[in-house]
Amino acid sequence: MNHNAYYRTEEELKEPLINVDSPVYKLGLRLVSIEVKQVNCYFHDRWVESGDDGDIAEARAHAKSYVRSFRIWAHSELLHGLSDSRSLEEKANILDAFFKRFEDAVAENPRDHGKDYIVAYVHMRKLE
Repeated sequence: MNHNAYYRTEEELKEPLINVDSPVYKLGLRLVSIEVKQVNCYFHDRWVESGDDGDIAEARAHAKSYVRSFRIWAHSELLHGLSDSRSLEEKANILDAFFKRFEDAVAENPRDHGKDYIVAYVHMRKLE
């Protein structure tokens, strides 16, 4: 299975807004500013601030919430990555087992799991 993703560089994000030959520029869109920032993982930060490493039930609840944030987008990609020779029930069982193991790993060591993001905030304006 493949997860296709392409992350643009700052220059690639700016290019259509500063290149006079680009269709975007010709439509009147102009770059005002761009800022690239790291956005820390909400789940990890919340655990570090208030989680109790010794509370198994709390760690399990945290793990369920954290893994759900992956499952919501990854489930269908993983499902379609499994062979069509498998039944839908078999595929569902495989994914349930996969996410259960993921959840178990997070519950065992909540501080070891986080997903930070790099976000580009592009501010542009349209010429009148």
